[in-house]
Amino acid sequence: KSEEILNKNEETESNINEIKRDIKETLELFAKGLETADAALNKITVIGGSAQNGTEITEILAKKKKNIEESAQLLVETAININIIALNAGLEATRAGDNGKGFEKISEELTKVSASLKTISKSIKSDVDEVKEKSETVINSMSELKGNIEESSENISATKSKITDLNSSVTVISEKTDNLNKIISENNGSFKILAEIGIK
Repeated sequence: KSEEILNKNEETESNINEIKRDIKETLELFAKGLETADAALNKITVIGGSAQNGTEITEILAKKKKNIEESAQLLVETAININIIALNAGLEATRAGDNGKGFEKISEELTKVSASLKTISKSIKSDVDEVKEKSETVINSMSELKGNIEESSENISATKSKITDLNSSVTVISEKTDNLNKIISENNGSFKILAEIGIK
């Protein structure tokens, strides 16, 4: 019986050492899970920044759209003015006949209107170019956002995997603890028997 008790104690010691190793592995898995969670948090922060950038660019695009609309309206108004001047020039030509000295003034006005149209046209082109540039920035930001979301999803999946591994390790520890408790109970029974027969 003494040998049996000795064997049981050695088995208990071996189980305790296994539990220590399992606990160490569990803590390592937990640390890896935390690292993965931190990486996911960092990506979420980046996503937030990208979303903010996208919002700001969208606001700029809305303002530029309004500028384009205003420029287009000015272009329409200028075209109307040119039509009025052209109509007036036609009337003057009819009235003046050969003595159309006033046409010089009309010509000057048409030149000014033409220059105005060129300026407006350049302004519209500039705004359209800027809108195009900002649109490309939005596309790039959204692409970056998509990549960050995908990476965050991978990190979260890795975290779930680590948690599953952690759960498996805890289950093993629980089984080993149950086994240890069983061995201890058996040892206690053996010690009682030895006590009853007078062996110490």
